[in-house]
Amino acid sequence: MVSGVERGAERRLWGKCRIDVRKIWAILLIFAFMEHLTDELPDDFFDDGSADVLGEMMIDEIVSGIENDYATELDESARSVRLRHRQKMVAASRQENLSALLPQLPEPGESIHLLGCNLFDAWCFVPVGVALLGGRIDELYISTWMITHRHMSELVELIDAGKVRSGFVSIITSLVFKRRRPESYALMIAELIGKGKGRYLQTRTHAKVSLFCNWKSDQFIVVETSANMSINNNLEQTAVHNSRELYDFYRTEFETIFDRGSRRELHW
Repeated sequence: MVSGVERGAERRLWGKCRIDVRKIWAILLIFAFMEHLTDELPDDFFDDGSADVLGEMMIDEIVSGIENDYATELDESARSVRLRHRQKMVAASRQENLSALLPQLPEPGESIHLLGCNLFDAWCFVPVGVALLGGRIDELYISTWMITHRHMSELVELIDAGKVRSGFVSIITSLVFKRRRPESYALMIAELIGKGKGRYLQTRTHAKVSLFCNWKSDQFIVVETSANMSINNNLEQTAVHNSRELYDFYRTEFETIFDRGSRRELHW
């Protein structure tokens, strides 16, 4: 026969076990959420120790603050604002890095080769190209595996400012882009397709090629790169060509892909 004291001790022990189970589930949910969160963070975020700090903060807040979800949401929102601010500063410095490495475009028939780690990303060539082409890109083609929401927002700003010609923008991304960057995808559809500012196609691509030109100055630039249009901390190579022949070659291939895509001959 179990005494009342033993039953009380058993209930207290079971109560502690239930609290521990809740904490374990909370930690598992955090790791699942962190995996999703990595899709929205700059790729180099995990190389400077920030991820460890963020993980510890989230674990402390969610495990110890299970009964105060509203306060947790407020704190996470504030952290998100700080993260976006940090990304913007990183993006500005990367464009400055590229401007220093590429103070002028290659001469017609010339190529410039770049190799760097954490210095610039593929998107930087568009705003830097605008500046080097006298303030205007008349035609822009992009093929990339991924493009961030911030980069898409900057592209829309350039189009609205008349620095990239509206209606002459063509972008191809991978099939996973919609799932991994839903905000960027939504902006792409709303602005490029919805407002007629350009064309967009998703297919099985891993090509990273950008074309931009200025008809008045007769400059036709091709950028071939290993980098995506997202921030990362990888060693990346890029070749910048000033070649009408190469530009026309890639432009023809882009148009063929868009033509096949419009007839649903590509894998969507």
